[in-house]
Amino acid sequence: MPMKLFAAERASARHHIRLYCILIFILLSIGPVGSGQSSEVLDTDACNLNAHPKQFDKKHVRVRARIMRSTHGTAIFDLSKPSCGIGLWYAEDAEKNGMFLALDNAVLQERAKGVLGKKIIATFTGVLLEKSKHGHKPVLQAEKIEDLKLESEEH
Repeated sequence: MPMKLFAAERASARHHIRLYCILIFILLSIGPVGSGQSSEVLDTDACNLNAHPKQFDKKHVRVRARIMRSTHGTAIFDLSKPSCGIGLWYAEDAEKNGMFLALDNAVLQERAKGVLGKKIIATFTGVLLEKSKHGHKPVLQAEKIEDLKLESEEH
């Protein structure tokens, strides 16, 4: 009889170990809970970001916009309302992305033959900062640039 009891205890222990392993797997699969950070990317436009920066502060957003550079810096502007714009910065590791280099080349050559009279449009994804450390507000800290295009001004 003692051998049967010992075998039953071993089976029960194996069962508990399996349950613990399953529980650990489930907890690791769902990731951190309650961190307050969402990986969801919100699709919006530059006017909305400019009008409601607190609503989007430190959130991931995606914006299709025109980019322009001036002596005051780089900004992106709404496609339907060209007067609505926000500042644009590149995330620290942005230079690893080839699209950032392509964008820089296009912006730097904005006055060059073939680019003159065209607007530079792309989809920018990144984190909106309501206020930057330099006091500019709001600013999109771009992490990704996609679908870079040159379009004629008449478009």
